[in-house]
Amino acid sequence: MPVTINDVARMAAVSPGTVSNVLNGRRSQEDVIATAVFRAVKTLNYRVNEAASNLRLRQSRIIGMVVPDLRNPFFSRLIDSAQRIVGLDGYRLFVTSSRESVKVEIDEIASFVRWKVAGLLVAPSGDGRRYRKANALDEVPCVILDRVPSGCAFDSVSVDDAAACTAGIERLANTGHRRILLTYVDTKAPNLALRIDACERAADRLGLELLRESCPAIDSPEAQQLSDHRIARVLNRKCAPDALFSLSIITTRQALRVLGQSGRRIPEDVSLLGFDDSQWLESLHPGIDAIAQPVEAMAEAGWQALVARLQTDLRGSRKGIFEGDHQESVSDRSCTHTVLDCEARWRGSVQQS
Repeated sequence: MPVTINDVARMAAVSPGTVSNVLNGRRSQEDVIATAVFRAVKTLNYRVNEAASNLRLRQSRIIGMVVPDLRNPFFSRLIDSAQRIVGLDGYRLFVTSSRESVKVEIDEIASFVRWKVAGLLVAPSGDGRRYRKANALDEVPCVILDRVPSGCAFDSVSVDDAAACTAGIERLANTGHRRILLTYVDTKAPNLALRIDACERAADRLGLELLRESCPAIDSPEAQQLSDHRIARVLNRKCAPDALFSLSIITTRQALRVLGQSGRRIPEDVSLLGFDDSQWLESLHPGIDAIAQPVEAMAEAGWQALVARLQTDLRGSRKGIFEGDHQESVSDRSCTHTVLDCEARWRGSVQQS
C-alpha cells in the first residue's frame, strides 16, 4: 500500500496537520519537529499527493500551457523557457498541443480547468477571435502568448511583427532586391496576418514586386512534397524572385530544402531571410539571416503577467468564453498587453543583388 501522511505522522510522533504544515512551509523547517518529519519522509519514501493537496488547500502549483505545434522549434524554445522560469517560483508546467485545431485547443483548456490548474499560458490556434471575450475560464487566470488577436480581452505578450517585417523588406530593398517571394504556412494566426500586411505595405511603398506563396500545413511527406513543388514552381518562373522572405522557421527550413534541391546558391543566386531564428541557422554556410524573436523575454513577461493575476484574487462570477457566443465582457482590472522588439541577425544570406 502507498505511504500516507498518517504513516509519516505516526513515525514522527506528530499530527498529520503538523506534517502538512512542515512540508508546505507553513511552520519552521529548522526545529526538532521538522527534523523528525523530514526523517520520516525519507525513511518511508513518502511522496506528496499534489492533487489531493491542491484540493485541500484550494490552490494549485500547476500551470497549464497550450501551444499550436510541439514540432515547431519556436514553441519548443518557448516551452523550455517557460518551464524554467515557472519552476523558479515553485510551480510546475504541464504542456499540451492543440495541433493547430481550435476544437482540440478548447478541449485541452477545458481539461486543464477541470484539473484546477492555477493559471494558463496559451498560444492560440486559428485566428484567436474567441479571446476577444473576457477571461471566464471558471476563474482560471490566462495569458495569451505570441498569437494575440486585436481586441484581446486577456493579458498578452507578443512581438512587434509589423516593425520586424517592415525592417526585413527594407533590408532586401536596400541590398538591391526588387522581386521578393514571401512564403508562409497558412495557419490563420493573427500575427501571421500582421506580418503579411506589413510586408505588403513596405513592398508597395518601396516599389517592389511581392510574390506570395501560402503553403498548407506540412504535416505529412505527401503534404511536404506538394508544398515544396509549389515553392519550386515560383522559383522556376522566367522572372524568378531574387530574394525569398520566409515568415516562420518551418518555411525557412522548407526554403533551404527547395533551394538545395534546385541547385540554387545562397546568396549568389537568391537571397534568403527568415522570420524567427534557431541555432542551426547560424551553423550553416553561409549563416542564414534571421529576425529573432525574444523567446526568453516572452516567457518571462508572460509569467510575470500571470503572477500578477494570481496575486490579484479575481474571484467574481464570470461567464465562460467557451460556453456560447453571447457572453458579456467582464474585466476586474485592465489587461496588460506587452509588445517586445525583435532582433535582426545578419549572417550573409542576404547580399547585394
